[in-house]
Amino acid sequence: MKRMKMYNIIFDVDSTLVTIEGLDFLAELKNKHADLAPLTAQAMNGQLSMREAMEIKMNTIRPSYSDVQKMGQAYLEHVVPGTHETIRHLQAVGHKIWILTGNFQPAVGMLADDLGIPPGQVITNEIEFDKHGEYVGINLDHPLSNNHGKAKIIQQYGKQLQNAIMIGDGATDLDTKSVVAKFIGFGGVVFRSTIAQTADMYITKLDLREVLNYIETL
Repeated sequence: MKRMKMYNIIFDVDSTLVTIEGLDFLAELKNKHADLAPLTAQAMNGQLSMREAMEIKMNTIRPSYSDVQKMGQAYLEHVVPGTHETIRHLQAVGHKIWILTGNFQPAVGMLADDLGIPPGQVITNEIEFDKHGEYVGINLDHPLSNNHGKAKIIQQYGKQLQNAIMIGDGATDLDTKSVVAKFIGFGGVVFRSTIAQTADMYITKLDLREVLNYIETL
């Protein structure tokens, strides 16, 4: 019998583990969505670097610690179908599960805790609040605030993240394709043709269990 190969399986969060985009949620919460629409268009058209877009976006939204907790609660209410079952199964057979996201704590930690992913296997962008829980800023020097950040993180982790499978919906996830063993594109929430054309496998069904058959054939 062929012995199953063990992987570090890395999940994006927004539009992958959950059906919402966290920063869109925060923008709506703070009534800033209309203000950010032109910025989103510029970023999509390549007129802004990720660092510039993140700085402007976060300085516009200025979420408090409480706001980010609310985002975490929204994550828990919008988990992609099949996510709990998928992660439990992958862990049970011996794979190591990670989260790698440009979003922030405490929201991502709330989701990770619900999914049974240890804190040491959760990698997020960095946000700072003052002693009253008000927004101060984000770490613009963190790889996840910059282009190709997820790929750089995986490289920085070295042996800890070798033999990895990345699962995500967007361009920042696709960036990792050259540094992971396999890249699975998840289009169950948002279909992106560029990801579908390039991924080793592309999922269009809104059910994370679709990844299991593929991983178990590797």
